[in-house]
Amino acid sequence: MTTLVLSSPLSGWVAPLDETPDAVFAERMLGDGLAIDPTGSVLHAPCDGRVVTVHRSRHAVTLRAANGAE
Repeated sequence: MTTLVLSSPLSGWVAPLDETPDAVFAERMLGDGLAIDPTGSVLHAPCDGRVVTVHRSRHAVTLRAANGAE
Protein backbone atom coordinates (compact mmCIF):
# COMPACT_ATOMS: atom_id res chain seq x y z
CA MET A 1 0.00 0.00 0.00
CA THR A 2 1.38 3.41 -0.96
CA THR A 3 1.13 6.38 1.35
CA LEU A 4 -0.86 9.37 0.14
CA VAL A 5 0.07 12.70 1.69
CA LEU A 6 -2.60 15.40 1.53
CA SER A 7 -1.71 19.06 1.96
CA SER A 8 -4.06 21.88 2.82
CA PRO A 9 -5.50 23.32 -0.39
CA LEU A 10 -5.93 26.79 1.18
CA SER A 11 -4.21 29.12 3.59
CA GLY A 12 -6.52 29.94 6.46
CA TRP A 13 -7.99 29.09 9.83
CA VAL A 14 -8.93 25.47 10.52
CA ALA A 15 -12.14 24.58 12.38
CA PRO A 16 -13.97 21.35 13.17
CA LEU A 17 -16.86 20.47 10.86
CA ASP A 18 -19.26 20.89 13.79
CA GLU A 19 -18.70 24.67 13.53
CA THR A 20 -19.74 24.98 9.88
CA PRO A 21 -23.11 26.65 9.16
CA ASP A 22 -23.93 23.98 6.54
CA ALA A 23 -25.77 20.95 8.00
CA VAL A 24 -24.47 18.62 5.26
CA PHE A 25 -20.91 19.22 6.47
CA ALA A 26 -21.64 19.76 10.17
CA GLU A 27 -23.51 16.44 10.39
CA ARG A 28 -20.77 14.69 8.36
CA MET A 29 -23.18 13.47 5.68
CA LEU A 30 -20.29 13.48 3.21
CA GLY A 31 -17.79 11.99 5.68
CA ASP A 32 -15.34 13.29 8.24
CA GLY A 33 -13.03 16.21 7.65
CA LEU A 34 -12.40 19.79 8.67
CA ALA A 35 -13.37 23.28 7.61
CA ILE A 36 -10.98 25.97 6.40
CA ASP A 37 -11.88 29.65 6.56
CA PRO A 38 -9.59 30.97 3.82
CA THR A 39 -7.32 33.96 4.29
CA GLY A 40 -6.06 33.93 0.70
CA SER A 41 -7.50 33.58 -2.77
CA VAL A 42 -5.43 30.70 -4.20
CA LEU A 43 -6.73 27.11 -4.17
CA HIS A 44 -4.28 24.23 -4.72
CA ALA A 45 -4.95 20.54 -5.27
CA PRO A 46 -4.27 18.65 -2.01
CA CYS A 47 -2.16 16.05 -3.90
CA ASP A 48 -0.89 15.20 -7.36
CA GLY A 49 -3.72 13.73 -9.38
CA ARG A 50 -6.13 14.05 -12.28
CA VAL A 51 -9.47 15.82 -12.25
CA VAL A 52 -12.06 13.12 -13.02
CA THR A 53 -15.29 15.07 -12.46
CA VAL A 54 -16.41 18.65 -11.95
CA HIS A 55 -19.72 19.13 -10.13
CA ARG A 56 -22.38 20.76 -12.29
CA SER A 57 -22.49 23.83 -10.03
CA ARG A 58 -18.66 24.02 -10.21
CA HIS A 59 -18.32 24.05 -6.41
CA ALA A 60 -16.49 20.71 -6.18
CA VAL A 61 -14.18 18.45 -8.13
CA THR A 62 -13.13 14.83 -7.78
CA LEU A 63 -9.40 14.11 -8.05
CA ARG A 64 -7.87 10.68 -8.61
CA ALA A 65 -4.39 10.18 -7.18
CA ALA A 66 -1.82 7.88 -8.77
CA ASN A 67 -2.67 5.16 -6.20
CA GLY A 68 -6.36 5.28 -7.24
CA ALA A 69 -7.65 7.19 -4.21
CA GLU A 70 -10.39 9.72 -4.98
